[in-house]
Amino acid sequence: MIEAFADSAGIDHTDRHKLTLIVEELFINTVRHGHGGDSDEPVDITLVSEPSGVTVTYIDTAPKYDSLAAAMRTDIEASVRMRRVGGLGVALTFALAHTAQYTYIDGKNRIVIELGKPGASP
Repeated sequence: MIEAFADSAGIDHTDRHKLTLIVEELFINTVRHGHGGDSDEPVDITLVSEPSGVTVTYIDTAPKYDSLAAAMRTDIEASVRMRRVGGLGVALTFALAHTAQYTYIDGKNRIVIELGKPGASP
């Protein structure tokens, strides 16, 4: 899905990898942590390309969890011995974003991530 979107939107190799990393991290966290393992629950992923950049809208039905707030609490500067296990993937996900927003509406987690114009750094 991401490759087809990136091809049609003319997204370069580097930004395609960023997009893949973001979507994979969100999905893996939904399955592992949100649903506790394999699940048939739906995940809705919408990708939109505009001249200003790419927007990823990710919606899942896992229990309410604000991964954006959790990422902000992750101390990525702490030493390995001082830092708690986990949280780096989601912190990296949001660090790649130009903007990110979390809401919980109608029993669904909704994350909207905007990546800057393709080729630009976050």
